[in-house]
Amino acid sequence: MVTSLRPVRAADTDALIRLIADVYREYGDALRLDENPFLADAGAFFREGGGEFWVVADNERVVGACGLLMHADAGEITSLYVDAAERGHGWGALLVLEAIAHTVNAGRDRLYLFSDVRFASAHRLYRRLGFKEMPGRRALGDSLHSIEIAFVLDI
Repeated sequence: MVTSLRPVRAADTDALIRLIADVYREYGDALRLDENPFLADAGAFFREGGGEFWVVADNERVVGACGLLMHADAGEITSLYVDAAERGHGWGALLVLEAIAHTVNAGRDRLYLFSDVRFASAHRLYRRLGFKEMPGRRALGDSLHSIEIAFVLDI
């Protein structure tokens, strides 16, 4: 049973990498740590600029994760992942709501994110929580040839 949503700890690194690698595999992809350097210390990376990185965990098992970067005028959600077996239980929404609260508490009135075009269930979540899809797409130029959709929420 998953019991907590909390800020990531250094001890979560291996479990966090496992979670994200598992989600990548669902889409036939492989996680490359060289393209995700924040995973070496997610807490330090996100907290440096006033953001945060949360996990949903039960003891040492991480089943959900979400990062929030803070910019001068807005927050940016990154790296929202939920284990396939835990989807549909509200963990993704809980993580996004935590990011919204942190953004408001930081004095920002806008939150945005970019999401791979393949993550249709996540897109439904964002829309349900009030995010609006922005026109156009962006290509990351990464090893996965990712194409992303932008979503924005005015708070």
